[in-house]
Amino acid sequence: MKNYILVTFFAVFIISVNAQPGLEAGALVQPQIYGQLYDTELNDRSLKIPYSFAIGFDLGYNFTDKFGFRTGAIYTPEGEKYNITSTDPEEAYELNLSYIQVPFYLKFNSSTENRFSFIFIAGPSISFLNDATLTQDSEDPVPVLGDYRRFNTGGAIGLGLQMNIERGGNVNLLWRSGVSLNPVQEEGSILSRSVSTGLQVSYHYFIYSPSGY
Repeated sequence: MKNYILVTFFAVFIISVNAQPGLEAGALVQPQIYGQLYDTELNDRSLKIPYSFAIGFDLGYNFTDKFGFRTGAIYTPEGEKYNITSTDPEEAYELNLSYIQVPFYLKFNSSTENRFSFIFIAGPSISFLNDATLTQDSEDPVPVLGDYRRFNTGGAIGLGLQMNIERGGNVNLLWRSGVSLNPVQEEGSILSRSVSTGLQVSYHYFIYSPSGY
C-alpha cells in the first residue's frame, strides 16, 4: 500500500512539471468527531461519539499548479466518551486529550484554471500532547497527563473540493481523517489509538512565486 501511494505521487509530479511554483499560507477550522481505536475488543464499554473543533494554520509550497507540499500546526481536541456497563451503566466518563499536530502532506489538485477543482492530501504527522484530563460524571477533571504519550506519530488523508479565487487565493473544503500510529497510552493492558474525522474548511493565499506568477 505504501509503495502504491509513493508511485502515485511521483506520477502526479511527472505529469505536472510545466506549471508555476509558489508559496501559500492559510488558516483552517475542522468540525470533527473523534474516539479511540482499541487494540483489543472491550465488551464492557459503551462508547459515545463526541465532537470538537480543530483549528490551525497552513504553510505550503506548490511545485506545480497541481502538485505541492503542505505543513502547519493544528490544535485538535481528542479523546473519548464512554460508560462501563459491567459496573454502573449510568456512570459517564470523558477523556480529553489536547494535541498540537504538525502535518507533512503531499497535495494534488486537478486544476487551478477552473473555478472548482478536486484536491487530495495525504501524509504523516507528529503530535505533541498539551493536556490530558479524565472526568467522571461531570465532576472536576482529574489530570492524567503522565499516563499518556507526550509525543506521537500518525497519518491522515483528505479528499474534497478547491475553489480557486482571483489574485492567487483558494478555499478548500475536504473530508479529512486521521489516526495515531502508536498507542496514546504510555503503558497498560488496555491500549488504543486516537482517530478523528471531519469536514475541514481552509483559506489559502498565494504569497510568493520565483517566476512572479
